[in-house]
Amino acid sequence: MAWWKRASPKCSGVGFFPGAVPPRAEEYAPLAAAGYELERSPTKPGEAWVLGLKHSRWGKALFAQAFPIRPPPRPLLAMMAGLTADDCTRIAACGSGVSVFVEGEPGENSLRTRKRFLHYLRLMLAGSGVAGVDDLSHRFWTTTALDEELAHDADVDVEALYTWHCLVGDQADEEPATPAPPLWLHTHGLQEIGHFDFDVIRPDGELLTHKVDLLRAIACAIVEGELELDGDALHIAEPGYVVRAVDSGRFVRENGSAHGDWRALLDEEHLRGHAVLCEPAARGLSTIWKRSCQPSRFLSTGPEVGMVHFSKTSTDLMALRARATWSLLRALHQELEGLECQSLLKVGIPTDRDPALREHMWFEARALRDSSSTGELIVQPFDVAHLRQGASVELDVGELTDWMIQTPVGPLTPRDLTRLRVLRTHRAEIVEMLRARPTGA
Repeated sequence: MAWWKRASPKCSGVGFFPGAVPPRAEEYAPLAAAGYELERSPTKPGEAWVLGLKHSRWGKALFAQAFPIRPPPRPLLAMMAGLTADDCTRIAACGSGVSVFVEGEPGENSLRTRKRFLHYLRLMLAGSGVAGVDDLSHRFWTTTALDEELAHDADVDVEALYTWHCLVGDQADEEPATPAPPLWLHTHGLQEIGHFDFDVIRPDGELLTHKVDLLRAIACAIVEGELELDGDALHIAEPGYVVRAVDSGRFVRENGSAHGDWRALLDEEHLRGHAVLCEPAARGLSTIWKRSCQPSRFLSTGPEVGMVHFSKTSTDLMALRARATWSLLRALHQELEGLECQSLLKVGIPTDRDPALREHMWFEARALRDSSSTGELIVQPFDVAHLRQGASVELDVGELTDWMIQTPVGPLTPRDLTRLRVLRTHRAEIVEMLRARPTGA
């Protein structure tokens, strides 16, 4: 059975509200008019109220108000994926919260269960909530991010099942004048669904922006069993880049006092169910004088990366979501006109070696229509001789496997629109910056 078709663990999370007094159960009474059945449930010690909800489409959920619930402090929020500086400030200022619980239904896949959980998280936040956190993935969702996710009916992507934290060493200064380079990137959420999380020591800064597909490909390889803990190295990207997942405890034991700044940040939680991404195992007599576990160099040094490898299962899931959000892409393409953005479409083209295989290539969209687009190929194919970089091709939405909008502040994808909030909030400043840029820069 495919990993995503398995039943999901019970989903739970917390929504955060301004002020010290959270909503009362009675404030959710208007949901009855929207087709939700509401029922007060018995409370447990420490709970002020518990409310059961049921809907013909969205299934069942529980809301519970317990004391006390507060978000993490701002410095901790600042290392979490998907949050802007403004988001961190608003969440850290919250003073109360409400919990939400959603269980999988018979025959339901884990991606759909998480989608229903996010629906109820947004419903619980209603009009006054600021953001919520998914207990399984450790991921924070602002109300805006939830609205973007729930604007279409596609199941969540694998990226909704985990999050990453990026530390730069000493976190004492919330906004240092010169940001330090990343020291440690690690994920949370994969072990909560039966796998393991991964760590990158001294990650390339572009892993969080233009190369984020590498993190997603590694997460997909873990949940699909292609990258195993203390197993063989996996070819993850071109040209010839491989990674190996080494148990964090073993990595510490075999590296002695090396990487002391990273080790100073470790605690027991991050040694359980975590793996450091490493170079392939050294072979031959040289291993006598070399440590056997060395952190991945290509994830740290930042070389150019060509094609990132995704399995057919991952590609099919990515394609379903990309096609379901085509109208969103068109709307954003129009909205961001004038900001020197680039709308890119990924399409799978049959290879010369085997027509049953697909080479997934990026095209720049020259026109976005209701169900098709003209695209200019921006890469040189590996195994499709009839296409050359710069070729103009008519593309159908049914062929789409992914899309991306490159913006002055980083990429937008069907899975992450965090930077859209920055673009909207600071559009005037970005336009002025682009105008002031030296000619030819």
